[in-house]
Amino acid sequence: MVIYKYQFEIDDRVVIDLPEHARVLTVQMQRGVPTLWASFQPDTPQRYRHREFRIVGTGHEFSESGLSYVGSIQEREFVWHVFEVGRL
Repeated sequence: MVIYKYQFEIDDRVVIDLPEHARVLTVQMQRGVPTLWASFQPDTPQRYRHREFRIVGTGHEFSESGLSYVGSIQEREFVWHVFEVGRL
């Protein structure tokens, strides 16, 4: 097993190419950059696919179903909550 990191920008929706069987571990700020960490088995052939994430700020309404909570990240006075779409 190996852990890789993927940097992204805060937006309503973010798409990250991950190995199909990657397990998302957490999201945090690293040196001021939003970062997602995922683990997977590197010695098996990997098929990458687009995985979509929904980012919601504290106090913002959202009503989407089919979301799986990944984690929350803080950026100055803001707190962003990250959910993966369609991964229950």
